[in-house]
Amino acid sequence: MTTKTLSLPSSYSYFTFQSSLGSNAYTFSFRWLTRFSYYVVSLYDSSGTPVFQGRGLHPGMDLLSGLQLGLGRLYLVGEPATVANLGMTNVLTWEY
Repeated sequence: MTTKTLSLPSSYSYFTFQSSLGSNAYTFSFRWLTRFSYYVVSLYDSSGTPVFQGRGLHPGMDLLSGLQLGLGRLYLVGEPATVANLGMTNVLTWEY
């Protein structure tokens, strides 16, 4: 299995970025939920169609689980993500 690490910025409660998973480009959207103290992630394909929306970002939990997309696994490695530590004490990893 091959892995790719996706860089995440710290200190933002909301941000988007684009990255490719395989041969397809996707837009990632991250939103911090202050009330619950975690990020939710939404993923959109190149045409802006949602692949998934509002999945919680927690260490070891596969964001692609149950979707049967054939994209592999996408999960956070390291400490639970916060606005202060995102991308510093954890990384988003794609296994394919």
